[in-house]
Amino acid sequence: MKKIFLKHGGDLDGFAAETGILKDRILDFSSNVNPLGVSPDVAKVYQESLKYLSQYPDTNAREFCDEVAVRFSLAPDHVIAGNGAMALLDLAIRALKPRRALLVEPCFNEYRRLLALSGAQIESLLLKDEDHFNFPCDAILEKIDGIDIFVIGHPNNPTCTALRREEMISLIKATERRGIALLLDEAFVDWNPGFSVHQEVGRSPFLIVVRSLTKFFGLAGVRAGFALAAPQVISRMRFLQESWSCNILAQRLSVAALRDEEFQNKSLAWFKEESEDLYQRLSRMPEIKVFPSLANFFLVRLNDKDRDDAFWRFMKSRGVYLRAMDDMAGLTDGYFRAALKTRRENLILMENLKEALLTDRCLSF
Repeated sequence: MKKIFLKHGGDLDGFAAETGILKDRILDFSSNVNPLGVSPDVAKVYQESLKYLSQYPDTNAREFCDEVAVRFSLAPDHVIAGNGAMALLDLAIRALKPRRALLVEPCFNEYRRLLALSGAQIESLLLKDEDHFNFPCDAILEKIDGIDIFVIGHPNNPTCTALRREEMISLIKATERRGIALLLDEAFVDWNPGFSVHQEVGRSPFLIVVRSLTKFFGLAGVRAGFALAAPQVISRMRFLQESWSCNILAQRLSVAALRDEEFQNKSLAWFKEESEDLYQRLSRMPEIKVFPSLANFFLVRLNDKDRDDAFWRFMKSRGVYLRAMDDMAGLTDGYFRAALKTRRENLILMENLKEALLTDRCLSF
């Protein structure tokens, strides 16, 4: 397996420094944040929050956690709020202190980093291009014996695949029988809510579900998220959590976002239409392979790997910021991730891809 190094999308400052292109001229397809922005209700609450900035936030984020508990039909002691999904994943792993962990890769590289920092020995199961990076449920069930924790993105980043609901329920039951913690990152599940298994948290003491307000709700700059788990797990996470780790803006804006059902329905309708449109456009290009997606981004592979270097130079020269996948286990050169944007931006992406791949012009870069 290639050495894993950490890299994230959305680094506009880094891209600007590398290319010399001004930040406001960059077409950012590397960051998977809802292009519709924040809801009008969130914007209103933001404007009203100025008077609260000199106050300490509620250490336990009670209103935020109560809102989550109502939304997911759980008691408040099953909920903890935090400084984004990343902080909550870290808290969960530190609270559980696993010795042996399982990852299905390629996946969000921070899982491996957090597990390594905890001292866990990491086992890996590699997804395959020829299988469209679908999760092999039987292989996972065979692999979990002897581990303490299984960390999985669902839907997974960057493959945007997920287990079928019956498969996930089988996995939850299998890990519970063996006393294995199942840490489920549902950062992208808002785009396909039917894949969430948050309902199982009240029935399984070994299931931890982490959710984010970053992607679907457009609050990447605020850093807000929450985790759902058995009260004893939440209690251990709270003990390890820094005081005031969920700031007052994050709490107020998260509550407003969760309550704004009109914006959520609008986002889902937009996603259904635009995701299908971009997928069909990408699928008609024989020079690439686009993989089906359950969220607001696509994993794409260049079929001609010899074009890889020239392709990247060309796209960067045009200010088109894509997320290269060369840091992901199991993905060689030629893979990239493209976020779903507005129709106008998606068409600009297509124009640049066609120029780069359907002509030899990019080879001169």
